[in-house]
Amino acid sequence: MPAFSRSMGHLANRLLLLGVALAASLQSSAAAGEILRIAANGTGDYFSIADAYAAAAEGDTLLIIGAPLDTRVQVDGKAVDVVMTSALSHSLLQVSVRNLGAGKTVYIRGIHYGGLLAVEDCAGSVIIADSSFGFGWLLRNDSVAMVRTTIEGNGASSAGAPNDLATFHVNDTSVLVSQSELNGQVGEYGQCGSGICTTCCYDGGPGYNTLRVTGSSYMRVQASTIYGGPGGPVVGGLGFCPCSSGADGLSYSVDSGATLQLLETTTYSGTGSNGHATQLSGTARRVDTPVSADGGSSFQLLISGDPGDTAYLLAGGDLIFRPTYWSAGIIQVNGALGRRRLGSIPPGGVLSVPLTAPPVASGQVEPLLTQVVLLLANGEIRLAPAGIVQVRGAGVAAW
Repeated sequence: MPAFSRSMGHLANRLLLLGVALAASLQSSAAAGEILRIAANGTGDYFSIADAYAAAAEGDTLLIIGAPLDTRVQVDGKAVDVVMTSALSHSLLQVSVRNLGAGKTVYIRGIHYGGLLAVEDCAGSVIIADSSFGFGWLLRNDSVAMVRTTIEGNGASSAGAPNDLATFHVNDTSVLVSQSELNGQVGEYGQCGSGICTTCCYDGGPGYNTLRVTGSSYMRVQASTIYGGPGGPVVGGLGFCPCSSGADGLSYSVDSGATLQLLETTTYSGTGSNGHATQLSGTARRVDTPVSADGGSSFQLLISGDPGDTAYLLAGGDLIFRPTYWSAGIIQVNGALGRRRLGSIPPGGVLSVPLTAPPVASGQVEPLLTQVVLLLANGEIRLAPAGIVQVRGAGVAAW
């Protein structure tokens, strides 16, 4: 921020001179973990998510391959990854991550119909990708990212603040939301009269506010959409009905001590918003990675940015949150093992890059942390959200 202008050249030089260049195949700094398969029909190792988590060690992956006996994912302190296979559509009532220590990472991917999302009191990094939830809150966290994730608007909560309902509440949390959709809950339905009193009716209720940003939160939403909760419609009755639908909820509401940045993000609400959000100019840099890859195999990175951006890959390291202007508060890799020039973004705005996954021991899975850094023509640096590719050893089925 104050040091932004004078530090740009230093950062660019540091990027270009960074330590050891990446080898032809990437290397991971994270420890390989075991796969614990979950399915109530006996095709997995455990019948329930709770039993699998109790048996797991740090760094293991809980792979939900069939409907489990329980309906809650509860990660409390012990860092594991939780992945639901793409072929499985199973509803969960709750996904919660709590009390994660500094330097730890929890990765949640592929959870659909997830009910409540709750992330609380985490000093480590929490990444949620390719998932959907009814509603949720993020409370007192240092580093959260949500990528390609939808908040459906099937619930609302005050997150501990009475009379402050919202579908997605962020308090004292640093968070990036990218390529996602946030929806507010629809208001209570109104009712038109019928029978002997066709004009007896009541109005629809107001829609719920969608995003509530409070405390000292630092939040960036990019390449996403925020819809205020629709006002409740009036249903029933025949002919004339003098009652009206409810007003839309706010797309977002921001406290004075919180920061909300919007980049390539559209908001919809007949009522508008409350509080200040900074509208950033430029292009949202982002990277799409596969869910997983076989050890030693080739996979593709799809990098989006402005044509002419030069893309570099930093590999390895730990995820850390740095809320500065040039990183725009995005989770990034700290202590990367090296860098590799991937090329320039072509006129279409998307660069496809083949990479080779590292070998992994049979029966294990190793998370490969990747961060793409883009060097602009004016010497400035932009970072895309860090990604994780789960690299599979022999005998581990794709998901």
